[in-house]
Amino acid sequence: MRVVLIAAKQLEFAKTRLAGAMPPAERQVLAEAMFRDVLGAAMNARAADHVALVSSDQRLLKMARAAGAMTIDEQFPRGLNAAVRLGTEALVAEGARTVCVVLSDIPLVTGADIDAVFAAIPGPRGVALVPSRELSGTNIIARTPPD
Repeated sequence: MRVVLIAAKQLEFAKTRLAGAMPPAERQVLAEAMFRDVLGAAMNARAADHVALVSSDQRLLKMARAAGAMTIDEQFPRGLNAAVRLGTEALVAEGARTVCVVLSDIPLVTGADIDAVFAAIPGPRGVALVPSRELSGTNIIARTPPD
């Protein structure tokens, strides 16, 4: 089973680097809009059997369930790495063989982009990484096996 795992922090803690330019309510609206775009892209990815969300934000979890995605409630903010670990463990327990982790705020990502990441995994065991534009982080990582 191939799964796209979206990792999303609580909306109230999202986009904090924009604090000097946007008030909290506007940052939350922006983060939610970006999440909706990423969720839509993931749901349109043809290479994925399922889409899942790991988050402690109840509003995002509800949106994901309404779209037909699996949800993993992390209960409280744990940080990105711990949330991805929790989500991956839950998906492996459900039979996931490949997990493609996508951050919830990647602008302009498409289902075809996600499909290309799945296709880039080398062989039956491997990793495909998509670095951020400024090369300071990773926006998408796909692993098989996922753990």
